[in-house]
Amino acid sequence: MEQEFIKDVQIFQKALEFIQAKHYYWFESRHGVHINQEHDVLRNHILVDYKELNHILLDFVPGSELPPNIRAECQQAFHEVFYD
Repeated sequence: MEQEFIKDVQIFQKALEFIQAKHYYWFESRHGVHINQEHDVLRNHILVDYKELNHILLDFVPGSELPPNIRAECQQAFHEVFYD
């Protein structure tokens, strides 16, 4: 079961990478929150809690300006990987 969970986490990470690449124009038009970031990245806007095996939560950083369509894609990917 643990291996399957790890595999799902990796699939979700790939989905987030795809979402960021798909919306590169939005991320590249913004400076990252950290001084060493040339542009913004998706991980600056999401919170993923992996505290317990087989129990994972997705949330967004309070005050994040992530557009609703990108949020919806993140939520959809999360549900497809962990709940479908």
